[in-house]
Amino acid sequence: MTYIQQMKDLSENREWEKLLKFAEDLVSSGTNQDIANFFISAANRNLGRFAEAIASADTGLSLSPTSQWGISLYYEACKADGRTEAGLDRLEEFLDAYPDSDQVRHLLVDQAAEARRFDVATSAFLNGRAAQKAQQNSQKALVVQCFAKPDTLKSAIERLLVCNEAAQWNLIIFQDGLDGNIMREKYEHFHHETSSVVSNYLSKLTARFSSVSLVSAKVNLGTTLGCRSALDFAFEANEYAVLLEDDCEFEESALSWFDYARALLDQRRWFIAGETIFFNPADRKISEAQRAKLIEIAKNNALGSQYTDISFVPSSCFATLKATWSRVRLIRGLPRGDENLSSYLSENDARTVMPMVPLVQDKGMLHEYGYSVAMLGRNNVAEIKSHLSVGINFDRSTAKAFLGDLGLMQRATCFLEEEAIRRLTQQSEESRRPS
Repeated sequence: MTYIQQMKDLSENREWEKLLKFAEDLVSSGTNQDIANFFISAANRNLGRFAEAIASADTGLSLSPTSQWGISLYYEACKADGRTEAGLDRLEEFLDAYPDSDQVRHLLVDQAAEARRFDVATSAFLNGRAAQKAQQNSQKALVVQCFAKPDTLKSAIERLLVCNEAAQWNLIIFQDGLDGNIMREKYEHFHHETSSVVSNYLSKLTARFSSVSLVSAKVNLGTTLGCRSALDFAFEANEYAVLLEDDCEFEESALSWFDYARALLDQRRWFIAGETIFFNPADRKISEAQRAKLIEIAKNNALGSQYTDISFVPSSCFATLKATWSRVRLIRGLPRGDENLSSYLSENDARTVMPMVPLVQDKGMLHEYGYSVAMLGRNNVAEIKSHLSVGINFDRSTAKAFLGDLGLMQRATCFLEEEAIRRLTQQSEESRRPS
């Protein structure tokens, strides 16, 4: 049995004192000094001798400077000793010197994210060979704007993970900062929890999307300036971007819709929506019979693949091109930028393309830590969204503009007018009869 195998066996059996003595004897005899020092580091760390573990790993790296195992041991010892920042710095230095070390790159991404060093995690990920290749093949971004709603962000991420065509998109998660927020004490715990949600899902997201970037604002920007900053970042490397707030949930085919609708943008159509003004009873009570009829109307009329135009831009989720964003970014960043942008759109007789059924749902209008409730109070939130999930996927092969009666559709699917529901039901039945 070789010396190395003997040390492996002692390590696997967790016989740390025996491993330490065996490896130290090897070092004294001048045998396998680099490997022996790494095993000494592992033994000392598991025995709680963290300073000695760091020193031994450092000695081993001086003999084998390219060892990914050695630098991993060095970091683990630093972390155990409460010196995580120093360990992360050393991992960064190692990657600068040996950029093809994928094992170390994965370690740095995960550990930097766990330590909420999103700048380091993003840089490490984006400089990897796989990420660089992926970004070259994708020039469209999905931007999640978040702050301190960990519960809704978790739900939003869960929905993104099941979206079709996710591998074609660069994902950016932009978290607003705490410094300067007048209610910092109220938000601080949930801000950290939100960061933790991102860290916990990082590996799953990197497996699903073309690339993942994590951005943390240094100061509190607020919703409108945060939106501007998030999209400014996205358009540095992308030509098309979708922005969604952290309380928006995507249907499975939402990214397919945004990808298809990109081709609909022109001199008059500036934005794409994922939400819809239809199938939104809001705070009206809807019976199960009415719900069933509305879903039947959507399915029988193939509304899942139809779209129309509106004259405003939804604040919680929209998509646009880089050229359009450069024209409106200052407007959207104003204190009431969402309203100002919609006014600007109307003044220029421009439009937003909107699906007929909800492919994105805003779930956080009445959230305790949402902007609307914080600024207005729960009882003063004017716009209530409660879209029905009609269970229809967008199909680009059958996509077309809606040519029916928009007013009738709204009266039936939002105001729940029985006569309007009856008429739409009748129309759908007639359209299905053989000619």
